[in-house]
Amino acid sequence: ANNATCGESGTGTGEYYMRLNLTKDVSDLMEYKGWSLKKAVNYEIYTKLVKLGGKNSGGLIALDRKGDIVTAFNTTGMYRGWVDTRGRVEVKIFKGE
Repeated sequence: ANNATCGESGTGTGEYYMRLNLTKDVSDLMEYKGWSLKKAVNYEIYTKLVKLGGKNSGGLIALDRKGDIVTAFNTTGMYRGWVDTRGRVEVKIFKGE
């Protein structure tokens, strides 16, 4: 977590995440390139991770300093849940939910 950018949690095949230092990379893209949380997370999961061979390997749930929540995964589903800044509870498994 970085108070200036975001906090994240990843799940999946750990080797890919460690090799990319994936969550740190998301924070760095936000801090040094000014990317939004969504753009940075999507780039890491759908582009960089896949290029390394991590297709169908997992995903991230991330929260930025404004309270915006982004989840992205390149698998069939990913169990995820959160409570947003308005107190709304969300629980999801598959894409498009």
